[in-house]
Amino acid sequence: MAQLDITDAVVTIDAMGCQIAVLRQIRQQRGHYLVALKGNQGALLEEVECAFKASKAQEVSEEWEYARSRFETRTCSILSAASSIDASFIKSWSGLQTLVKIESVRY
Repeated sequence: MAQLDITDAVVTIDAMGCQIAVLRQIRQQRGHYLVALKGNQGALLEEVECAFKASKAQEVSEEWEYARSRFETRTCSILSAASSIDASFIKSWSGLQTLVKIESVRY
């Protein structure tokens, strides 16, 4: 990634790329990131799950669609990382500012 000019670009990565060193490199190259968080980062995942249970989302958006003979609703909730999770996570995860939760339900 060091060969890429990612200045002011948003880099999206799946959960496998959700690593402190990867995100630090993106920030050092003056880029931004949006990553998926799953069980591979257990402590951070637990902290984020608790934050969404304990705090009211700052912003919520819901949409639905009908496709392939079924309905699907998606709800997107947003929290400020600084006011929702322990400061040690903010310090460790370079550039962490916003927590986003996507919930999907199919009928």
